[in-house]
Amino acid sequence: HYGICHVPANQVKPISGSHYTEKVLLTYEKVPITAHDLLRLRPLTYLNDSIMNFYLKHLKKRYDESRCDAAEITEGREWDDLDGKGCHVFPSFTYTRIKNILAQIGAGARDSKVNRERMWKDIKTWHRGEDLFKKRLLLFPINERLHWTILVVVNPGRLMRRYKKELEDTRLAYIDGDTPPEIKAIAKRKPGAKRWRCDFCSTVYDTFMEAEGHEKFCLDHRVACMIHFDSGKSFHLHNMNEIASNIRRYLNAYYDAEYGSSSHTGFRSFTQKNLVAFSAMIPQQDNTKDCGVYTLENAERVIANPPNVDHHFILNKGDKAKDDDGNDLKNGYYKTHVQYSKDDIVKKR
Repeated sequence: HYGICHVPANQVKPISGSHYTEKVLLTYEKVPITAHDLLRLRPLTYLNDSIMNFYLKHLKKRYDESRCDAAEITEGREWDDLDGKGCHVFPSFTYTRIKNILAQIGAGARDSKVNRERMWKDIKTWHRGEDLFKKRLLLFPINERLHWTILVVVNPGRLMRRYKKELEDTRLAYIDGDTPPEIKAIAKRKPGAKRWRCDFCSTVYDTFMEAEGHEKFCLDHRVACMIHFDSGKSFHLHNMNEIASNIRRYLNAYYDAEYGSSSHTGFRSFTQKNLVAFSAMIPQQDNTKDCGVYTLENAERVIANPPNVDHHFILNKGDKAKDDDGNDLKNGYYKTHVQYSKDDIVKKR
């Protein structure tokens, strides 16, 4: 008698010496693909790191070629350089390494300057030649508990530019004699007086009402966010808040090392408030094997149509959005750009 038996992916071991595992059929952007990897493309089969990295690199290359942005990095870090163009796709091992490094530092350890330096020692070779804050999109594929998802950071550089440029403008205005309220608040501060800090940009004020008013201004002008694309939410395998927190700490370590000593002074860190994270409203898988294919489909659609992030986009978690011309999308971002059928997933495989 014969039948079909589904074996968990973690119990499948490559046979040492087999031509399926050792013969490399092709190498694309430094990602080798073997015959064993190609078997992962069969129906109801869990995609591995090689297939995921291969296709994500293909998406990035196609994106760069379509926008003529490929690897164009300048030395200067002026304000306009932080507007965000292109995307950066991290290898599948990146998030696991971030999590391991944070575990070595210690669970619950503060996001202090010392801990950021410790983290940077382990990650500084990951993105040579790439300025992450000049990218419009940062894509982090997540592989935990035999489940694939992807977290996308939108406009990280614009977030820095938003706060630092505002601070620089207030200083210039003060020099020109047109003293803005922010500078007045700083000027009248008395030694030892109780001060209030804006939770978004860390500007300090003497009164709670001044700080609260500035927080509202910052809240209404948010330009960056993190979106988690999970096609298996009902499985409860990935904790979005934990993932977002770990990636914020990674970005903070990167910022301190690459930008902290530059002319972009005043920005302190990415926080839960100024870089909010939320879950995307996307189609859900109906089995436990197709998460990788859904993740690649989501990545492809986001790269092809990056969201235009503003306060209303964040407030509605992407359900309401605008197109490149500033017009409202009738059905929101997800229904307009990230909707697909099960047939599309079958074709993708």
